Amino acid sequence: MPRPKRRKIEAYRLIISGLRIGLGYADVLRRARASLDDEREAVQRLGDKSCVLHNMEPIDLGLWLVFYSYTEGDRPDVIDTSTLTIHANPLADDETQIEWTHALYSSSLDRNLMLIERVQRGMWPSRVESYLQWLLDHPRNESLRREVQANAQEPLTVTLELEVAGSFMEQVDAMSRIASASLRIARPNPGWQDYENLLSEEARASDAKYAEIEMHARRNASLRRDDGIVEAMRAMDQNNTLGHAAVEGVLDGQTQRISTEKHGRAMVKYLPTDEDGNVQHDAAREKFFEMLGEME
Repeated sequence: MPRPKRRKIEAYRLIISGLRIGLGYADVLRRARASLDDEREAVQRLGDKSCVLHNMEPIDLGLWLVFYSYTEGDRPDVIDTSTLTIHANPLADDETQIEWTHALYSSSLDRNLMLIERVQRGMWPSRVESYLQWLLDHPRNESLRREVQANAQEPLTVTLELEVAGSFMEQVDAMSRIASASLRIARPNPGWQDYENLLSEEARASDAKYAEIEMHARRNASLRRDDGIVEAMRAMDQNNTLGHAAVEGVLDGQTQRISTEKHGRAMVKYLPTDEDGNVQHDAAREKFFEMLGEME
């Protein structure tokens, strides 16, 4: 019986800035991928690695995405596990192995979430972000961009922000002294009316993807917890909009720096496999739905 693969599934917030108000991410991404009817056009090559969005299936309030990636000319030797006999890979020169990576986009909660399977040799979240940006920027999608952009001078920009777990603010609140704190805001869609408008407006005015603010306490003092940047972090955390943040202070008697990068929201799931050891796409999707339900 095939053994399931133990995989970490990480939660991110998807932001596509520059869209006209009222447009759904799922429809825009689906149309962008549909314009590349020949899968060979959907290959993004960066360095020696190529990535492809193989399947994008509409689901209720979202999308199920199946990516694969490969390295051309990568044909490692093959071993017979029963005899430990090693021989040359039988693949032809134009054949190679692929790695599958699954993702689920959903707007069913109060934000645009993307759950991404962490595969060691597959597509990491940063590469998924890069691919979606490349997809929207593809020459085949020029007419789509003109239709959906709020402003022709403001390009569509894809950002994946790590969904922050509650453990981050718990550690911040446990600090006896807070020496410094920094907060980064991703450039949002026009018309958003969130707490972080000040920084987002500065990002838009500067044509920046991110805006960041950093505060330092006076010598031997501590930043306030009930106002200012720390309270802003808390408010964003409660509203599920907290992005990258870092705090330095005294925790358990020692000076420490903690970051949201080490407090991402994730779950471990066992994904069913087929006889060849590949994750079954449909069965994996059910595990992603299971995680989404547990996040509600």
